[in-house]
Amino acid sequence: MRNVDYPPIWQISPEVKDTARVVEGLLRPTLVRQYCGGNERQYLDATVPFRERQLPSLLSIASPHNLRRKIVLDLGCGSRYARDADTYTSFEPWLSRALHALDIHVIGVDIANLDGEYFDHHSIDLFLPDSLGFIPDESIGMVYAIGLFDSPALKENYGHDAGRQLRDHILPQLERIVKPDGIFMYERTGTQMLKSA
Repeated sequence: MRNVDYPPIWQISPEVKDTARVVEGLLRPTLVRQYCGGNERQYLDATVPFRERQLPSLLSIASPHNLRRKIVLDLGCGSRYARDADTYTSFEPWLSRALHALDIHVIGVDIANLDGEYFDHHSIDLFLPDSLGFIPDESIGMVYAIGLFDSPALKENYGHDAGRQLRDHILPQLERIVKPDGIFMYERTGTQMLKSA
């Protein structure tokens, strides 16, 4: 499994950003209809991180065509019910929704309720023993875990050292389920420990 840092937006090429805008534009009518009741303004307000960071970062390492040949595991994908307690910011699973709309097999995993989502989803506490035991060995082509190890909710619920503890718990499971040539994309901020794992 190859670890890939989540690239800062300024490191993503203009070509990839343009591709992300085209892909998002093609997906927008479906996502607006399915998740925002046809209200495009609501969609635009809710999807800034997805449109400006998540989709371009993913497309910087894999095209939609290449992703169709992989199973993508979105750890800490978010939920329509997940909100920041202080800012009431939404953490909805827009990346998993978009991948599903592109006919890419995505498995979204989050501790929050994912009922009503169209993509393959599991509401799981990743701290539980063998929390990813439902996934067959060497079946995942890409793991996307942006914000998981540094999540304010993770620290609030499990303590300040929760990111490191979760890393220690989950990496052996990822080694089992990710294909040898698979990719693990994570956000490096605060997760220097992943490089030594």
